[in-house]
Amino acid sequence: MTRLAPLGAALALAAAGAALAWLALGVPPLPPPPVPGHPGGELEAIVAEVQPLGAFESFYVNDDNPFVPWRERAVERQRLQPAPIATPPPRPPPRIVPIQPPKLELPRLPPPGAGDAPRVLGYTRLPDGSLRLLAQLPDEPPRLLAVGEQLGRWRFLELDAGNVAVFSDELGRQHRFPIGR
Repeated sequence: MTRLAPLGAALALAAAGAALAWLALGVPPLPPPPVPGHPGGELEAIVAEVQPLGAFESFYVNDDNPFVPWRERAVERQRLQPAPIATPPPRPPPRIVPIQPPKLELPRLPPPGAGDAPRVLGYTRLPDGSLRLLAQLPDEPPRLLAVGEQLGRWRFLELDAGNVAVFSDELGRQHRFPIGR
């Protein structure tokens, strides 16, 4: 590997020298730019005069096509004119009738689990990881319940989906009560 380094350097120097020689000998010098100026006498002002044109109310070049013989220009003129478009009479304005939106009336549902169902107020987790549910029976103060504890005739079974408390009644039927309602 050390023997190739001087050889590579020599080849690079030879390539650089060849490039410099080609630039020095191969590119012809640029000719000098011409000197700007005017070799003649004084400039003469020229004015262009436009002849006045007559009115063009009755002449339109596309109606009188110069490439069509004059005998056929009437047929050409008829062909170039658009056919009249039959427009239907305007419609009467639309009649706008206000619509009364229906009034939403939801049916009254009895509370789940009869009239003594617990009202679930919230829940908390203790430092040991256990769950406590804050529930209240009608006309009683709120109580913290652990899983399996009983509140009146209701037994707290589990917390489902993070916002639904599952209780069972004395017959073993399960009832689901949303938290905070």
